[in-house]
Amino acid sequence: ARYDAEQARAGASPARRAEATLVEAWLAELVRPGMRVLELGAGTGRFTERLAARGARITAVELSREMLVRLRDRLARRGFSDLTLVEGDLLEVEVGGDYALVCSFSVFEYVADLDRVLAAVTARLAPGGLLLFTTARRGLLRAFVQLGNALRQGVWLTARSEPELRTEAAVVCDGN
Repeated sequence: ARYDAEQARAGASPARRAEATLVEAWLAELVRPGMRVLELGAGTGRFTERLAARGARITAVELSREMLVRLRDRLARRGFSDLTLVEGDLLEVEVGGDYALVCSFSVFEYVADLDRVLAAVTARLAPGGLLLFTTARRGLLRAFVQLGNALRQGVWLTARSEPELRTEAAVVCDGN
């Protein structure tokens, strides 16, 4: 219930603004009207809204029913209605395949078995499709964030280094 307010808080907002700026630039370059996009861990829709504004045909998956309700309300207020919203675990829901873009923003740090998730994600990509994601990187500051998150949400985030992410992605994608 407090997610959006927490994300807008002074301490979190510089990082969130930087992430939003970077993602917006990527979306401007990659997303075209009518493009099939699968968003994993859509949350309350910070980036779902941006994808919809670019005319993407979106299937958004979210585990939390409460966040999905907020996402649906947010999109309806903006007049976006031609989306598929799916509640469930991204490894268990049926969302089809052949997506030109699969994206996930600040979600993979909540995933313990990233190899399994990446395998499921790449299986849903169309030939030549792209995977776009942001995630927490390992570092001293991140350790404090992980501890705070564990106390607040009862979930320990799994921060990974860039080389770890590249290795995991290369193994799952088999170099393709």
